[in-house]
Amino acid sequence: MASSRLKAKTVLVHLELLFIHPYREGNGRTAKLVATLMAKFHHHPGNIAHRRHRSTSPFPMRTTLLRHGQIKHR
Repeated sequence: MASSRLKAKTVLVHLELLFIHPYREGNGRTAKLVATLMAKFHHHPGNIAHRRHRSTSPFPMRTTLLRHGQIKHR
C-alpha cells in the first residue's frame, strides 16, 4: 500500500477509535498501537506520524477538527 494511502486509512481508523471510545485516557495509546500495527502489516516503518508534524496542542485531534469545521467551538 502506498504511504499516503496508508496514512489516510490510519487517520480514519484513529477517528473511528475516538468516536467509539471517547474517553480521556487510553485514546492516544490505543490509536498509536493500531497505527503501528497497520503500518507493520503493510511492511511500512512503524511510526508513520513524523515527530516534526505532531501537534503541540494538548488536544490535537480536537484542534484539527475545529480548524476544519468538523466540530464547533463550545
